[in-house]
Amino acid sequence: MSETEPAKEKMIRFTADLPESLHRRFSIYAAREGKDKVVLLREWLEEKLRNSGC
Repeated sequence: MSETEPAKEKMIRFTADLPESLHRRFSIYAAREGKDKVVLLREWLEEKLRNSGC
């Protein structure tokens, strides 16, 4: 890693239980967007927390 590259932050595994219908809709949405579900979830969380001032 060069001196200009930011260090990668350690990842923590997060598990959530979802209703089957919500998971199915989420999977369809992710496929339509061409993104992994985990990427979408990280983006949504970052946006929500940034907008809330956290």
